[in-house]
Amino acid sequence: MKKYDGCSGGMSRVWRFLFRKDPPWEGCCDVHDQPYARGGTAQERRQADIELMCCVAKGGHPVWAFAMYAAVRMGGVPWLPTPWRWGFEKQYVDSWRYED
Repeated sequence: MKKYDGCSGGMSRVWRFLFRKDPPWEGCCDVHDQPYARGGTAQERRQADIELMCCVAKGGHPVWAFAMYAAVRMGGVPWLPTPWRWGFEKQYVDSWRYED
């Protein structure tokens, strides 16, 4: 699996379906994947998600930015066994907690 693969969770697919072109903010997602791969504290995750939202909004897509922020806050939690969860480079453990 590619380490940084753009936007997970269908945002890129929805954009491509609606507009028939690559999303202009996909690079923001690659940058966002870097701290998500490492994992860390709850505050670091919150900061990474805020930076994603700001990057997408600065690109002229504030509605998508908010939708993406809400999606990563709900879907990127470390305790789900998904390939896009916080700390996805680490082995999934069902009792996983944020680092202190």
